[in-house]
Amino acid sequence: MAATTYDIEEMNKRLSKYMDSNRYYHTQGVRFISTALAMAHGADIRKAEVAGLLHDCAKCVPDAKKIKICDKNNIDITRVERNNPFLLHSKVGAYIAAEKYGITDEEILDAIRYHTTGRPGMRMLEQIVFIADYIEPRRNKSQRLPEIRLEAFRDLDECCYMILKDMLIFLRTKSGEIDSNTQEAYHFYEEVHEESRKLVELIVHALDDKKAEKIEVIEIDQISPLADYFVIANGTNAPQTEAMVDAISEAAAKAGFEPDHIEGHKNANWTLIDFKGVVVHIFDEESRDFYDLARIWKDGSHLDPRTMQPVPEGDI
Repeated sequence: MAATTYDIEEMNKRLSKYMDSNRYYHTQGVRFISTALAMAHGADIRKAEVAGLLHDCAKCVPDAKKIKICDKNNIDITRVERNNPFLLHSKVGAYIAAEKYGITDEEILDAIRYHTTGRPGMRMLEQIVFIADYIEPRRNKSQRLPEIRLEAFRDLDECCYMILKDMLIFLRTKSGEIDSNTQEAYHFYEEVHEESRKLVELIVHALDDKKAEKIEVIEIDQISPLADYFVIANGTNAPQTEAMVDAISEAAAKAGFEPDHIEGHKNANWTLIDFKGVVVHIFDEESRDFYDLARIWKDGSHLDPRTMQPVPEGDI
């Protein structure tokens, strides 16, 4: 089946006639960030560009007209949207993208439809446009934007969690109404976020079973885009370190976690198991002292591996 082709520059020309300059420049930012995120995460680049370009195609439609379009075309309006009709630009945008720009791809339409509120279990293209709308270069209000922008190119799920958390804090501070999709999306991605902590606990238990020495857990998500956690441990001999690696792999697989890749392993003095959000470093004694990762990552939050609570600075 031939891929759908889109005349993106023609869409761009049409859009420019219906937007003020600020909205148009924002749209170009979202368009290009969506494309970059698609490249980084292996999504369809052309779909991402189209969705990013059209995400705000109804933004400059007057609120009264948005409501009229929804009522005429049986587009559901929630109580929150009825009270805050500017939110309807996402739903009306999906309608306009289909009716005026000929978009039939449901992935693109859903990316437009949910780019403001988010929703639980967003598909990758939805996540990309939701994130791009928040981080495009002209955005500057969120204090955590530098960290969120880094996370966007590492882990889409974690980035959605960070954005949704900040959105809810902002809305509650301003006494704003919260759309049910946003609240439900936050709870969904909060659970995904907690999976990393659950994986760390599972890894620590597996290491304990194999009598690993000096297990350390360092939370690094606030200082690096590499991972959420490092787990560091060592064995006293090669058979033990091999058994530690095997125990982690087996326990993780039973719980539904698969490593992105493993470096080293058999007869290695340093084995790295990368679960993306959690990276495990298994050393022999000499190599652990030599590389001293705990010192290199001293600015991370050192956690007690059995309680997952911060270790007092003097005890590190």
